Amino acid sequence: MKKMMFAAAVFLVSVLALSAEGQPDAEAPGDLGGQEIRISAWWKLPQPGTELGDRMAAQIQKVEEKYNVKISWVEVASGDTVSRLTASVMAGDPMADMVHIEANKAIPSLAESGVIVPLDKFFNFEDPRWPHNMDSVGKYRDRTFGYFSINDSCHGIWYNKTLFQREGLPDLYELQEKGEWTWDKYLEIARKATRDTDGDGEIDQYGIAMGYPLVDHFIWSNGGEIVTYEKGKYLYAANRPESLEAMDFVGNLWKLGLVQRNGQGLFISGKAALYGGEAWDGEPFKKNMKDEVGFVFYPKGPRLDTYTSVTNNTVLRAFPANGKIPPRELAQIMMDFMDWDHINADKIAYLEENMSSMEDIDTALAMMEVNQLNNMYAFPGLSRIFWTALDKVKEGTSAATAVNESKQAAQATIDAVVKN
Repeated sequence: MKKMMFAAAVFLVSVLALSAEGQPDAEAPGDLGGQEIRISAWWKLPQPGTELGDRMAAQIQKVEEKYNVKISWVEVASGDTVSRLTASVMAGDPMADMVHIEANKAIPSLAESGVIVPLDKFFNFEDPRWPHNMDSVGKYRDRTFGYFSINDSCHGIWYNKTLFQREGLPDLYELQEKGEWTWDKYLEIARKATRDTDGDGEIDQYGIAMGYPLVDHFIWSNGGEIVTYEKGKYLYAANRPESLEAMDFVGNLWKLGLVQRNGQGLFISGKAALYGGEAWDGEPFKKNMKDEVGFVFYPKGPRLDTYTSVTNNTVLRAFPANGKIPPRELAQIMMDFMDWDHINADKIAYLEENMSSMEDIDTALAMMEVNQLNNMYAFPGLSRIFWTALDKVKEGTSAATAVNESKQAAQATIDAVVKN
């Protein structure tokens, strides 16, 4: 959530008004006669007196004067956003003109039900300044329903460089840069790092400290997905070879005793080699660890030649149906909040707060360019079915058997949300 709030604060702030070339057939809205434009979010505006706060205040003033509008900030709790938005749209009076909403709560459910509107006619999403991976997050049935201007999501592996040096393990950044950071190398390192260090007969150092689930990252790193969109249909994809292979691999990590829970605390204590996490996890590591740490992609699976990054959620901006301001005019006004000149600098400043080396920062920036969304959580009940299957794999059942037992129920949760 902290990452989501950072991203939203950054991409709201702008001193650059994009010209009409940024939109299809765009015309400047002109004087809107003092109309109120409501923007909803579950966080407060940046405080005046800070760099972000002052930039925000200046931009709000600029937009208000340019279009003769009044910008209002509507705070709505994240957990209440969908229910309040849906009810207000159905009543013909949306709670805001532009809403911030978690991607998995918006796509596909609110797009399918018509609560939010497609935006392709109002924005030029072919403009190269938009994040390259926005299509994988904000689209539904080949139409764009949500957008963002900064792609700051990145989930990779933190590793304890001090422990690696002590145990004689290869540096992961060097392996990554040589293209040799693979599942096999991950397993080899995890096995060597998991051991009894004090001779009392008990394992006290682990290869893998788990804070976030591992399996979705291994599925994506092998070219798989849990839900895929194919030929106009949303399909359960955990039963495909790429995904099954990843589930078996993760199940084996557990069966070998290489994974320990209490992930962040264990990693901070210096008793684990690897920790899968977000960029912002670096802040407590910098604050609380004497050991040196690094940040790399998840390793490549046997079916994929490139490194990947996947996260379970991010923030989208969307326009509710039944809005009082025409979407084309609203789009032009919203474009005036984009600050293409500052986006890269803001991302680097964010990463510098959490990371200690340019190697880590460069890796994180590369992740942001390719990061994709695991949309499993967009389908109520699907995650429970998937995790139940994975638990069976951890206990020794093959992934093919465990997934096959529940694939019809899994597909039913998807069909309950979308019209396949």
